[in-house]
Amino acid sequence: MLVALLLALASVVAIVVYLDRISRQQYVGRIIARVARETLSLIDELPYGGRVGMRLGDPVPSPDLAAIGNPLVMPAPEDGWVQQISRRAVIASTPPGSVVRLETRVGAFLVRGTPLVTVWPSPPNPDRVARTIDDAVIVGPARTMQQDIDFGLRQLNDVALRALSPAVNDPTTATEVVLRLGSVMRPLLLAELPAQSTRDPAGRILLTPYDLDHVEYVSHAFDQLRLYAAGHPHVVLALVRTLRMLRDGCQTAGQRSEVIAALDRQIELTLSGCARAGIPPEDLARIEAAAA
Repeated sequence: MLVALLLALASVVAIVVYLDRISRQQYVGRIIARVARETLSLIDELPYGGRVGMRLGDPVPSPDLAAIGNPLVMPAPEDGWVQQISRRAVIASTPPGSVVRLETRVGAFLVRGTPLVTVWPSPPNPDRVARTIDDAVIVGPARTMQQDIDFGLRQLNDVALRALSPAVNDPTTATEVVLRLGSVMRPLLLAELPAQSTRDPAGRILLTPYDLDHVEYVSHAFDQLRLYAAGHPHVVLALVRTLRMLRDGCQTAGQRSEVIAALDRQIELTLSGCARAGIPPEDLARIEAAAA
């Protein structure tokens, strides 16, 4: 009886501790920090790493595809989200001297039957190549953080957009998301991204034109957020200061003119959105001063 009572007491204590841990893990600040941490772990591997993709060869100019010959277009075998792509396996499946173009990217949604990979010229053993490429492109029912940096930006945006909705009206959480986006975007904008045209030692060229560049990352991080934040001066102020911080970092690093122009455009659109949202003149003046 004594042992049974002690075990019952231990069970009650374990349940209380478990529920306390679950409640702490569901705190929105911890969720935001966890998403940012997972995204930063992928960014730290750029341009090449065990998860984001291994180096295949040297960057080369994109070839004239019209002069190569008739291509082989391999369709997507199923619907779903592209979770992982092994670029090395994709290009190794084709004969030497081939040109391979990925018609998708990690984080994109595939529709069954649409182009997945195009190979120039058409290989002599298309069935074997198709099987190898199907194994190299992993498609699933949901996006994951295995290789998808953009999915981290999407999750952070989702938290901020829900916080700014009239049903929730939580600008404090939205401001925290903006600050976390700044901590994620700074190393991302300063990192080197994998080349979109690469030639391996066997002379095969891999084209990845649908991979996101720095300008597209800026758009994905801030386009929706600035629209929904326009009526919240506190959130907009944090957003403008974050954009200025990113701009200053890119300007210091140099050779980021396109990214700086994209950040300037985000600041401009943010200010125009605030003016249309009817923010009081005093608050608008503070935001404009921070932007300048």
